[in-house]
Amino acid sequence: MSRENAAPKVDWARVFKRILFLDNHSRARTDIYVTDLTGCARKAYYNILFCANPPPTTHMIVGRLCHLGFQALLASYKDEFKELRNVLAEVDMQVPLNDVWTLKGRVDLLVEVDDEVHLIELKFSRSAAKNPDLKDMYVVQLNTYLGMFMQIQKPSVPVHGWLVIFDTGNTKLRIEALRVEYNEAMYRETVNKALDIARAVEEQEPPKPEPKADWECKYCPWRALCREQSDRTITDYTQQ
Repeated sequence: MSRENAAPKVDWARVFKRILFLDNHSRARTDIYVTDLTGCARKAYYNILFCANPPPTTHMIVGRLCHLGFQALLASYKDEFKELRNVLAEVDMQVPLNDVWTLKGRVDLLVEVDDEVHLIELKFSRSAAKNPDLKDMYVVQLNTYLGMFMQIQKPSVPVHGWLVIFDTGNTKLRIEALRVEYNEAMYRETVNKALDIARAVEEQEPPKPEPKADWECKYCPWRALCREQSDRTITDYTQQ
């Protein structure tokens, strides 16, 4: 067999699909994701009821590459920034909500800085700089990660959150770093929201829509179903 016709030693398409789609697993029916809790409760209800776990989008794949890329870059700058002790990317966390339901999340970066731990959430946005609703959702997400980390690790060192926003809405890239300190009351409110949504799913009673902004309804994948909810019961959909 000639070298031209020989089977390739590496199937690079398979390699990259494995790397990029690695976490595209099925969603358990009793999982509630942190990202479900930053916006409309009814949208979260539908996501959980139908075990919505769409395949990775280009945006999600680019995001993952950025997380892993920043992990490598920060590690490579340890000689210059000697306070950086350890850098981890895409750190999974989960805490039980009760005997049935589990809250799951994944923080973009976890960095040990001297005698502190920093949880960093990276956001790439064209509109966050002029959209306070979007920033508020980001803060809720990061605060929930902080609460989960506190609950799991019970750290003896200070823990801080950092929301790093890359404003891509202009020709010149702007980077804003916002320090987010853990807010116990906000975390408890988010956990209670998760429990309320869990009860709604168990009873198949959709919660009241509560979009944070008009754009949340505009881009919601459940918009048509939400509008029809008054005409058909949820059982009609789950039995199809």
